[in-house]
Amino acid sequence: MLYIIVLIATAFLIAILWEVYTRRKLKQKSAYIASEIINMASFAGDSTAFEGIYNEFLRSYKNIVVTIGERQDFAQHFEENYRKAIDIRNRLGRRNIKASHIILEFIQDFESIEELITKNNNRLKSILLEEEKEFFDNCLAYPLDYNQRLSIISNELNTLVISSAGSGKTSTIIGKVKYLTEIENVDPKEILLISYTYKAAKELSDRCDVEGIRGYTFHKLAMDIIAESEKIKPSIAANSEGVINEIYRELLNKKSFRKRLVEYYLDYRVEESEEEKKEWEAREKLSKKKSRQIKAQYPDMDGRDIYVRSMEESKICLALSSLGISFRYEAPYEYKVANEFYSQYRPDFSIFYEEEKKTKRLYLEHFGIDRDGLVPQWFAEEKTYHTKRQIRDMVMVLSGRGIFIRSIILGQLKPLAPTLGFSIYIRS
Repeated sequence: MLYIIVLIATAFLIAILWEVYTRRKLKQKSAYIASEIINMASFAGDSTAFEGIYNEFLRSYKNIVVTIGERQDFAQHFEENYRKAIDIRNRLGRRNIKASHIILEFIQDFESIEELITKNNNRLKSILLEEEKEFFDNCLAYPLDYNQRLSIISNELNTLVISSAGSGKTSTIIGKVKYLTEIENVDPKEILLISYTYKAAKELSDRCDVEGIRGYTFHKLAMDIIAESEKIKPSIAANSEGVINEIYRELLNKKSFRKRLVEYYLDYRVEESEEEKKEWEAREKLSKKKSRQIKAQYPDMDGRDIYVRSMEESKICLALSSLGISFRYEAPYEYKVANEFYSQYRPDFSIFYEEEKKTKRLYLEHFGIDRDGLVPQWFAEEKTYHTKRQIRDMVMVLSGRGIFIRSIILGQLKPLAPTLGFSIYIRS
């Protein structure tokens, strides 16, 4: 009994000593991190001592509108010490020890950087808009509105302006050019205006009316760059689609490209929004029969447009076309198997390939079922195929009609929204 008491007392003493040791080490670590914060390098890169994030900001960006890139650089400078401060604060807190005011103030200041910069930018933008009010009121035939003025004074590397047709996007661009040349004294040769269409590019050139500036389309700019570099004006390919197809065919020789291409098309439209899912559900409920209504992206081997019956079949078309495989959709089986009970068999996909200098034909039959082996409601009502067992019954019918089943893949396939498909590959 005495032995147990001594053992418990010893364990209790060790626990107390360990806690005392841990607390002391944490306080030492806290003091070290606080020292690192006090002695950290100035953001400006000079020899000035660190006097807090707020003072660092004023020293570096006083009366300057801070861009997103500058904002990220500023925060990144303090991020490592911020992580250390957060870690030691949390570890001290678990033992009811309060971190030093240096660490707590540093954490608070770092987490307020976004608010600090936003207030600074809003204040300076308001001042700038007021100072240049006369310019914005008179730079065009009519005064620019508030959002147009904000877009123009933005000094970000990229500024996205979203607006509807006729709301003044071109006027905003012209105002930006005038602001840069007349207020910011930017050399017109340093300004490039690009638009998608010739008409829009010409309108920019005509309305800009600044010497040395003209609007370009992407193609015109590329042509001029090539002509200046090569000293020869390039000719436009007579068959640009043929050039693209040739490049595409060359890329198909690369296994990695084929793999990525198939993965892309298999995943195409798999991730659907809630609205898209509801739309597909509504279509399924309203459908009274299975009809051809979806046009495949590429034609078949004969150049004819393909109208398939489901999104899964559309994806199969994409995969086959992307791999350069010759195929036809629902072409009649080459041997007559029709009788008084069955019409002529038409496999979903007939794939044609060369083997020993002979053209051979491979068939791919696709069925759309979900994870439980069920077909869509409208298809079940029309065809009465409800389960995998009934699908297998149909396979037996195909076999009985002189069609040899080569292999069957059930389930285990990547989901293709809205159903999980499986295919039967058959050959004569």
